[in-house]
Amino acid sequence: MNKTAPLIAITAIAATLLASTAFSLGENNPDNARNRTPGQFAAAGGSGGPGVFGGAPPRNPFAGVRLMRYEIIDQRQGGLIAATVAVPEGWRAQSRLDWDFSSANNPTRRQLRIDAPDGGAWVQGYPTEVFTWISAPDQVATGSRSFGMIRYPNITMAQAMTRYVIEPHRGKKKNLRVLGTRIVPHLAQKFMGQNVPGESISVRVRFEENGQMVDEDFYAILTDKITIPYDGPQGRTYEYHRTLALVHSIGAKSGTLDNVYPLLGFIAASQQVNPMWEQHRQRTIAAITNEWQRQLAAGYAQIAAAGRMSRAISANNDSMLASMATTRAQSNAAYAARRTASAQRTNSDFDGYIRGTEKMNDPYWGTSEHAYTDKYHWTDGQGSYQHSNEAGFNPNVGARINWTLMKAAQ
Repeated sequence: MNKTAPLIAITAIAATLLASTAFSLGENNPDNARNRTPGQFAAAGGSGGPGVFGGAPPRNPFAGVRLMRYEIIDQRQGGLIAATVAVPEGWRAQSRLDWDFSSANNPTRRQLRIDAPDGGAWVQGYPTEVFTWISAPDQVATGSRSFGMIRYPNITMAQAMTRYVIEPHRGKKKNLRVLGTRIVPHLAQKFMGQNVPGESISVRVRFEENGQMVDEDFYAILTDKITIPYDGPQGRTYEYHRTLALVHSIGAKSGTLDNVYPLLGFIAASQQVNPMWEQHRQRTIAAITNEWQRQLAAGYAQIAAAGRMSRAISANNDSMLASMATTRAQSNAAYAARRTASAQRTNSDFDGYIRGTEKMNDPYWGTSEHAYTDKYHWTDGQGSYQHSNEAGFNPNVGARINWTLMKAAQ
């Protein structure tokens, strides 16, 4: 039996999207970035090429605008520069980069916002999201998150943009309305230097803020469906992935968006990912997947395995950083990147995964651990479980797969 974990690495193109996507924006964390060298800056379409870290800068097309190199710093990885982006002098940039060691599919969430001095124009990014579902019927709620992915069967571009971009980030704005949408060909080519199969669109919205009219264009690509076979006790099923990436917006107040569009578009497309950081990210993804497989092979339940896995990966990551000092210094030498003690902090966010559990006899995995808060535990043999405190509950009713009630291990 092929006990493939749900943490299945997505294809090379999708992985590249996760690495190269426009940065997503969250709360202000200025310690995660630095403004440095003034002057011209390589952007998509320039001589350095899209996403080329440290490429030769092209001619600055904006008279009177001095561009600064802004560095997005990965504090969790010892102060390693994750990427750079062009920011006009005097504009305010904020960034944040978080790691989730329980997810091999989408372990990093990078965030960035760049505002004009008067706040009248901006560039903003939003989290990359990975959507997943399986071919067999399941009881997982649509919209629920697990291992860095969102369960959403056959999601469309309209659903992804509405539910996971516009509504959460602009849904409370006064008099919000959508003015129109358009197809944007070659969006991935502009940002990544390669075409990616999928749908690319732009959505223009308008709303009121502090008595002023605001226009904002949202961009994203939703990749074509990726199909992954899975062989388990119930036979062959398929897991599907779609990735919403390169999600960003450019906006301006008082009807000025079209006037500042060239500059905002240049900023949005100017990101350059540090190859060393991306290599470290890929090694971490491989370590997460390997640790997950090891925990499942040992017979842990998914939730317990996630908790143990995240701590193991975090500890290994900190150990790896200690041996990376020389290479990291070489990578950051051009920018005098500082190291930070935050890389030595272990990730304790997942301790709750293994609190208050009991061991159950699992006919497929030997034994597995589940929360004491539920009295009855069922398994489908493919790594999924259902729990209930009701004696009459039976997940087999109306189901197309077989659920087996587990007994407590002695």
